[in-house]
Amino acid sequence: MIESDGLARTDELEASIRVVEDFPQPGVKYRDMTGILEDPDQSEQMFAGLVAKATAFSGDAIVCIESRGFLLGSVVAQHISVPLILARKAGKLAFPTYSSGSYELEYGKDSLEIQKNSALHSAQKVILLDDVIASGGTALACCKLLSENFGIPRQSILVLTFIELAYLDGAEVIRTNGYNFETIVSLKA
Repeated sequence: MIESDGLARTDELEASIRVVEDFPQPGVKYRDMTGILEDPDQSEQMFAGLVAKATAFSGDAIVCIESRGFLLGSVVAQHISVPLILARKAGKLAFPTYSSGSYELEYGKDSLEIQKNSALHSAQKVILLDDVIASGGTALACCKLLSENFGIPRQSILVLTFIELAYLDGAEVIRTNGYNFETIVSLKA
């Protein structure tokens, strides 16, 4: 059971985030959170922080981004008792979808889709949950997909991440475009 006063031990969590050099391509420093998932106490702290921020926003649904976002989103959605909506890479969902169209990543291009029959509508507050925000491209593309196709106002969307790579300014990109942003661990370098 996740119980917390809303304050995760961020210094301990930050120390447990592994850095993998040159993955998935040369020059990229990949931030690996699997060590936290393997440690029940740290995992509980991470989820307690996410649940506290999600609760404070009073979201009506969680949209999570493939694939590590699925791990986080399923636990948080269960704890705050809201629907879980999947944002997947193109061609992975069975029903007709809305697409984000192609967007830029730090090291390439991608696109996301959400099923048209998802339990989303314009009167909701939505939490977009993923593990890491870097330059903000993926989160921004998904936010726009939600606003443009489901009519969800920008101010009614919270981008919530476990890790923010603050030196890449993704949070600023999100906020500049009118969306809310929260994180648990903010890495300066």
